[in-house]
Amino acid sequence: MPQTSIAMTAEVFLYTGQPRHDIPRSIRHVKVDPSIKEIPEKTFLKFESLSTVDLPEGLLRIDVRAFEGCRLLRVLTVPSTVVEVRKRAFAFCYDLTSVEFAPQGLESLGEGVFHYCVSLVNVRLPSSVSDFGTGLFEFCAKLHQQFPEGADIVLALQKRFLSLPLHELCYEQAYESSEETLLKLKLIVKEAKDGLGFSPDCFGMTPLHVLSLSHQHSDTTVFSEIMKLRLDDLMTKDQQGKLPLHYVCLSNAPVEIFRLALDTQCTSFPNHKPDWKTLVWITETVETYKYVVHSSVEDRVRKLGLFAWREDIRETVESIGEEWRFNSRPRHLRQVHSKLVRYEKRETLLILKLALWKAKIDEVTKAEAARASMYGVPSESIDREHCLVCCSDELILSSILPFLESQRLRR
Repeated sequence: MPQTSIAMTAEVFLYTGQPRHDIPRSIRHVKVDPSIKEIPEKTFLKFESLSTVDLPEGLLRIDVRAFEGCRLLRVLTVPSTVVEVRKRAFAFCYDLTSVEFAPQGLESLGEGVFHYCVSLVNVRLPSSVSDFGTGLFEFCAKLHQQFPEGADIVLALQKRFLSLPLHELCYEQAYESSEETLLKLKLIVKEAKDGLGFSPDCFGMTPLHVLSLSHQHSDTTVFSEIMKLRLDDLMTKDQQGKLPLHYVCLSNAPVEIFRLALDTQCTSFPNHKPDWKTLVWITETVETYKYVVHSSVEDRVRKLGLFAWREDIRETVESIGEEWRFNSRPRHLRQVHSKLVRYEKRETLLILKLALWKAKIDEVTKAEAARASMYGVPSESIDREHCLVCCSDELILSSILPFLESQRLRR
């Protein structure tokens, strides 16, 4: 008998069979206990903050409208043990972008399971399914854009990876160990001829896109090997205009995967600057968010002269806590960038002040030399402190900085 007490660890809610009214509606991450065999009807209906769901092997059934209206749910891996997903189980999950199904095991998909999942672009239907409900992908706008009008979408999605073994490998790696996946990868590479399995699929996705959208990554090894095999795919956009890095961010992949993808892209393609603004907003985990912010300002922080200033910026990025939310990002980003701009202005002011001080000293030195030559008297010592006073902050702020700014705008 599953226990019915509420179980929370940080932001992860452990579902052990609690009645719907005992589950906090503000939860963002649900982990279903391995003892659970069925998600009952309407259990998480309209849990609008829920963005991550971990379903265990051993689960057999997802009941009617179990996750309907979970509008922030983005990626999902359906366990290989699930045999039935009932009517409208994931309807109106507006942000649902990727669903992974095991190659075999699933037998039935009910009516309108993915009704109005308008963002869905990555799914493959198992050949084991014999019972398809009507309107399975009704109003899935992005999915329908990939196929001509009147096309049999169900059949197309069953055959999606036909002659694309590398895509299939990346889609199914969530159900295998990394060792099994790497062994299959070696066989595919060995048998490949004329780029077999490397061309984009019907969604314009490369194998790296498919892998990036996975809800489950065993470790970084598989990701690293696929990148080495097809490095150029890091800069290939799919039909939605997305790079693999966007999908890594969107899929809540571990920060190690994101770090590997971002660092490889920046190193291998230095002339292609990452889209920091998009990455900051689509990332879901706090660790990845911090890494994006750190990376986006890294070059500017490195140029700051004082160690204390650089450390202050880094500490400000790290200051966002585990209680973070999307609506806290604007405030946090403003704080980071306002500090960075303030330090940059102070450093610019200091450099200009030193330059003017040197110019003033040179001017006085030249004048003294001329006077000494004209009147045949020895040169007087230069009052360096007086020269510094003549290069005041007020002079720089009121005259020089506005002039430099006008020149920048003119260019």
